[in-house]
Amino acid sequence: MPYCITLRSRTDALITGWYDGSDSRWSTDRYRQKVFDNKRDARPVCDELRSLCPRNAEVINIEAEQDDPSLDEAPTMFSPGIEC
Repeated sequence: MPYCITLRSRTDALITGWYDGSDSRWSTDRYRQKVFDNKRDARPVCDELRSLCPRNAEVINIEAEQDDPSLDEAPTMFSPGIEC
C-alpha cells in the first residue's frame, strides 16, 4: 500500500499540503506528493519534518495515499436538518 506525508489544517483537519521531496518540502498539489512504498520508508522523513517544524508536529502525518481527494472531506459541523 502506498503512503504519503501530509500536513493537515488545525481548524478543520483537511489536508493542506503534501510532502513532495523538493527543497521546499511541501506542495499544495496532491499530484506532486512523494509516494513511499511502505510506512517504514516514510518514518525517517516524517520524523525530520516534525523536528524541523515542532509547532506543526501534531498535524504532520503518514497516511495511505488516496486516489480520490473527496474521501478527505471534513465532517459537517452541524446536522443538515437542525437549525442553530
